[in-house]
Order: sequence, then C-alpha cells, then structure tokens
Amino acid sequence: MNDLLADCRARLGFLLTQTLRRLEGYALVERHAYAESPPRVEYGLTGLGASLLEPIRALGRWSAEHGDEFVAAQGWETDEAVDQD
Repeated sequence: MNDLLADCRARLGFLLTQTLRRLEGYALVERHAYAESPPRVEYGLTGLGASLLEPIRALGRWSAEHGDEFVAAQGWETDEAVDQD
C-alpha cells in the first residue's frame, strides 16, 4: 500500500509540474525559483492569467445554474448514452 501511495504522489507531482510548465508557456503563470537549500519554486498568475479569472467564474456560475439541464440534453445520465459512445 505504501508503494502505491508513493507512486501516486510521484505521478501527481509530475503532472502538476507538467501542467504548471505548460501554463507558463502560455504566459498564464510565472515561475519564481529561489536559490535556497532546499530549492524552492513559486508560481503566480500573470496579468494575462488573472484576466481569465472572471470568465472562469462566469463559466462556474453558468454550470451551477444550467449543469443539470446540460447533462440531461446530452443524455449522459442514462446507460444507453454510455453504450452509444
């Protein structure tokens, strides 16, 4: 069990780093590395990244208001929809 947990933590760390680097490449986050022992890195939103906060919040509000209706329109709540994919 401990090996599985360690493997999951390593994979999650890798995925987080990969995602942050991709967002950095898109100029949505900036990386700050500190020459310390042990090394430390911090990420923060750029101006461009911060400009996405309100559209993301609006999408969240839309999802909360219309999510059930949207799922119903897709037919995802039935077993038949799973079989069709």
